[in-house]
Amino acid sequence: MSTELFYAWVKNANDNVTYRYMITFSTRDVADGWWRAITDSVAGGYQRFSNIQRVNLQFYTHNPLVANIPETIVDPKCAKSFSGQVFFTSVPDRDQRIVGNTFEESLSYTDRVSGSSFFIRSVVEPRAFWYCDEDGAVRASPDRRTRFKISIADKQKPAGTIMIGSDDVTIGILDSANYVGILPAPKGSKSDDALVVTSTPFSFKFADFSGGFDVEYDKDYISTLRWRKGEKWELS
Repeated sequence: MSTELFYAWVKNANDNVTYRYMITFSTRDVADGWWRAITDSVAGGYQRFSNIQRVNLQFYTHNPLVANIPETIVDPKCAKSFSGQVFFTSVPDRDQRIVGNTFEESLSYTDRVSGSSFFIRSVVEPRAFWYCDEDGAVRASPDRRTRFKISIADKQKPAGTIMIGSDDVTIGILDSANYVGILPAPKGSKSDDALVVTSTPFSFKFADFSGGFDVEYDKDYISTLRWRKGEKWELS
């Protein structure tokens, strides 16, 4: 959902001195996609990089005696498709006097873990949050907000899986048996489908948060788009 560079640190699990890296990703989405490629390869039986652990979205550990983490983007069985969007910078060993270029990130990021609860907020108008009104419509409001549970629809994905754009996801209403679904526009109409509260799970693409939803500003209804590009929304 972001177009800005994203960074992470890597520490050697065996010591505090060697094989430390800074990772530069072309975007936050690329960082999540790279990690999913690693975890999917391990889940699929390729264990070379099973030693890599994600402590949080900006901190990883690895065991270079088993497999060195930069090799993930040159291994065709892992994350080689990300080789043009990720690079690794060696961080000087702890006791060296030379201090390399490092980054300082003070921003707060929301981890996109499947099954977690989130508020959904407009990127262009950060005061506007999704909320479900008493009539079952999904609206955008600066004053009210609803918390949603967003989960990968594929039940085969293990708990803790990081959601990426290609995932089919459900948007549940927290502490409720209801979900966000779609009320189709009239047949033949070029109007957008409206988002509504429903008792039946409905699958969206996770990538829809990057332009698949928009607001009808006269009524503040959230809609799904078929004819134009929508707004970007972030999870908080």
